[in-house]
Amino acid sequence: MRDSDLAIGGLVLLGIVGALVYFLFPKFITGVLRGPSYAAIIKNQQNEITAFNRETEIIVSHLQDSWTMKAYRKFDAVISRGGYEDWAQTVKTERNEIARDMMGYVDKESPPLERLAQSLESKLSLRDKTKRSFLDLAKSPLDAEIEVLQADFDRKTGELSRFLNRFSEKRRVLNQKALTEWFKRSLFVGLLAA
Repeated sequence: MRDSDLAIGGLVLLGIVGALVYFLFPKFITGVLRGPSYAAIIKNQQNEITAFNRETEIIVSHLQDSWTMKAYRKFDAVISRGGYEDWAQTVKTERNEIARDMMGYVDKESPPLERLAQSLESKLSLRDKTKRSFLDLAKSPLDAEIEVLQADFDRKTGELSRFLNRFSEKRRVLNQKALTEWFKRSLFVGLLAA
């Protein structure tokens, strides 16, 4: 027996085992293949917002209370008259806007998604109650309706996930920008102090 025959046999066996597992545990396999649930996405979004708000508090605290920023503020007041205050306010405003945009998007999209999820759950439970034979592979009108609802729900949760990913990227960029600007100003104060 050649190695290629053994590899093909292994793939066929793997396919048979995969099909058997799918028939034994269809809900579990479908859930794994579908990705994170709506509840998981919302929980992740809430955690992101909480962490982002905590980061904003820390950044604002460093901009106001660190000794280098206090020294830079005094120096800035003498030289350029308020450039530091404008920069600190811009940082805070950008961070508040991105958090407000995220919360607004989720608040706008949550009610339709929740209604869609409830509708899908009710159709799935109705299908489970009217369970047919295991060997009956024909689609009922309810199955077609469930597929349409599931596709729409998957599309909307995908959009929500993409929006959360964009928020995470903006969060990373704003953190990097604030830290870079803080470092430049701290370095300037450190060089003056040395």
